[in-house]
Amino acid sequence: MKIESIYPRMAIYLVLAVYITASYSVLRFDTQVLDITVREDRFFETVGALAFLLTSILFFISFLKVSGNKKCKGKPLLLRFFFMCLALVFLLGAGEEISWGQRIFNVNTPDWLETINNQKETNLHNIYFFKDDILFTIDSLFNIFWFILTLALPAACVLNKSFKKFIEKYMPVVPLSIGLLFMFNYLWAKAAKLIFVSIYTYDRIPFKQAIQEIKESNYALLFIFIGIFFYSTSKKTEHDVIAN
Repeated sequence: MKIESIYPRMAIYLVLAVYITASYSVLRFDTQVLDITVREDRFFETVGALAFLLTSILFFISFLKVSGNKKCKGKPLLLRFFFMCLALVFLLGAGEEISWGQRIFNVNTPDWLETINNQKETNLHNIYFFKDDILFTIDSLFNIFWFILTLALPAACVLNKSFKKFIEKYMPVVPLSIGLLFMFNYLWAKAAKLIFVSIYTYDRIPFKQAIQEIKESNYALLFIFIGIFFYSTSKKTEHDVIAN
């Protein structure tokens, strides 16, 4: 890797690390600051929804790039499925993040959903089943997803070149450096529960929910860079297919 290409990437990672740190620091501020940041439909939730939407668009564009040539076979065929699945997953995440615009458009929750939703909202991730079942909470499934995609697979590829060649036959491998930022956010969420619990004074959002809102927003922001990475690989795949 050329040295001139390393510094811009390091600068981006540093800015993201500083942003993640600063995001949890808002928990120490007064009601006025928390009211415009951690409250529903405010800064963190809006950033999260927009970030998931942008990531979905990036994966959909990647899908179109790989699908643009009828001669695509093998790896591009699998990439089409991979990209489309992730586009749909992140579109779902964007809608769920803002309860599908329920509060924006002032839409009432259907009666059947209100009775099984922990927060009486129009979304699936707050259904009692996903909140009460320890093994299948949305949060735990999401943690498993990002951990495998951004840390486990990249780390295994770094340690085993043969495994890397095998995986890259089917999908691109996310840079491990991005995965470390996901872990950095995860650890900050854990630390914030200890650091700010005694000074958190906002009574409109429970402390744990405030941390969850910040953590999810940061994850969504990081996924944009994964979307950009896969978009760049889709362009390369398209070029390789045409060249061959």
